[in-house]
Amino acid sequence: MTPESPPDPFQDLKALYGVPTLFKLLNHHFELPLMAQCHLVQVGVGTLVFITTARQIKFIQHENGALIVNKALPADVKAQVYSADPVSKKVAFTGFAYTNFSSAKREHQRLPMKGGVEVALSHMGASAVGRMKDISLGGMAVSLTDSEPDALTMGNVISARFEIMEAGFHTGGMETLAEVVGANDLPDGRLVRLRFVDFPKSYQATLIQLLELFQDRAAHGLKPTR
Repeated sequence: MTPESPPDPFQDLKALYGVPTLFKLLNHHFELPLMAQCHLVQVGVGTLVFITTARQIKFIQHENGALIVNKALPADVKAQVYSADPVSKKVAFTGFAYTNFSSAKREHQRLPMKGGVEVALSHMGASAVGRMKDISLGGMAVSLTDSEPDALTMGNVISARFEIMEAGFHTGGMETLAEVVGANDLPDGRLVRLRFVDFPKSYQATLIQLLELFQDRAAHGLKPTR
């Protein structure tokens, strides 16, 4: 039996044409790692060109190491910077190789919240309001402050609306479907756990960026500014 060929990151990245993606420089001289959102806009021979939101693009140099991250990929992709244009904000990467770290691990990496994010939930005309306790790519926990009896029955697929503003990071308004997969009564109310259903790729990319931001701040001993 022939062993299965390893996935080709170049081909997998090409399939993300126009999809919001992240890249992070691996060798740099910043106090915190440079991370930015980017979109694939051009495919060359062995190179992929992304337009990026990086404000520090003038510091991105030829042969900088980079990590390209997207949940649709089976793992993060190591690459090298081929060129960077501060005017057009285009960065070309080459030398792609998958890392051993599976991006699927992020699905269960939870970001604790301090209770400042309001979540509005609704199902078949019944509604509930709560505060987000934590969030991951797979779902979130919500501490209810007001709820109608039929809104959050186990197994219900409900609508969830929220907007995160943390550490100077703003996700914008998000609305998604979520399944009620757990509930616990607490002394001060009820905690429900929700699993995202068909979570949009654009939301996934935004949450990955938020998770990475908090990870890097923690690695440098910095507390999130709220």
